Amino acid sequence: MKKALATLIVALSATSAFAQTTSPTTATPATPATPATAATPAVPATPATPADPATPITSDTSGGTGATSATAASPAVPATPATAATPATPADKTDVKQDKHTKHDKKSSQKDAKGTSTHK
Repeated sequence: MKKALATLIVALSATSAFAQTTSPTTATPATPATPATAATPAVPATPATPADPATPITSDTSGGTGATSATAASPAVPATPATAATPATPADKTDVKQDKHTKHDKKSSQKDAKGTSTHK
């Protein structure tokens, strides 16, 4: 395998080298230089806007007695009593029994498949 890979690499290298030496050696003409474009005139600067005068800081908490009155709490709303659960219908019970039988049948078929397996 290594010898075949080495032979392939040598063959590809040889064909690549041959292709490089046999290609025509005509030089591509240089692209002519593009003329320079005129400079874009500068945009005049926007004059600065005057600064807003400083607003004096006033305290909203000055004055008054500082006393606050407590707000009365609203009365609690009584909880809604829980409703009793409805009993299961016979159809629901049948479905549960059917599910148990299905699971049992599935386990049995898996055991049967393991017993007849030829792999050891």
